[in-house]
Amino acid sequence: LSLAYHNLHGTIPGEVLAKLTKLTFLDLDGREYDSTGLSGNIPTEIGLLTSLTFLYSSYNSLSGSIPSNIGDTIGLERFNVDFNDLSGSIPSEMGRLTNLIDFYASENLLTGAIPTEFGQLSFLELLMLRKCRAL
Repeated sequence: LSLAYHNLHGTIPGEVLAKLTKLTFLDLDGREYDSTGLSGNIPTEIGLLTSLTFLYSSYNSLSGSIPSNIGDTIGLERFNVDFNDLSGSIPSEMGRLTNLIDFYASENLLTGAIPTEFGQLSFLELLMLRKCRAL
């Protein structure tokens, strides 16, 4: 499901995500240089999407922390949340994403250390965290 560059506004509806359990591709990218699209938290229902392999939601105004149950999306290969307002630390549960190849979270308000569990991600090729706080 690609809804990128469609001037979406508001929050990501968790009750809708909960019904998309077979979804493999979700692209909610906003427009570059106009990070005013989607807002609010990444819904915890994201963890129900165990078939998801691609999750893109860069150039929005997402806030709050990355939910710890993102580690339940065990098929996730590419996760891009660049250019948002996400805060808190990267959840250690992401260490369960053994298929993860790319994780982009640059230009957010993330803090803390990279979880040691990332050392278990043998397929990880790209980890982009530039211009985050204290990482």
